[in-house]
Amino acid sequence: MVMPLVCLLNLNGYGKQMPLDDLDKNGWLNYRIFPMACNVQFIFYHKNDQDKDVIFKVLLNEDEAQLPDLKPVQGCYYKWSDFKDYFLKKINDYEKK
Repeated sequence: MVMPLVCLLNLNGYGKQMPLDDLDKNGWLNYRIFPMACNVQFIFYHKNDQDKDVIFKVLLNEDEAQLPDLKPVQGCYYKWSDFKDYFLKKINDYEKK
């Protein structure tokens, strides 16, 4: 179940659509996404319990991952509110099709 989630989130650009013959040319190697002990982790940060401005980073197999569809706050850190808005819209648009 990790590979579909990684593709849906477009982690590190793995959600890009391309012909099957072009996978190797574009560096899309399945063993980098889902080795035997694969995982996706979301790590959340906030200053205190009242802080509503939550930021997070995503790890793919314990390595920091990029979310190219979102603007980072800094480095690999993203605002949870931006993530939530973007992916709720993406899911809603998919359900309408």
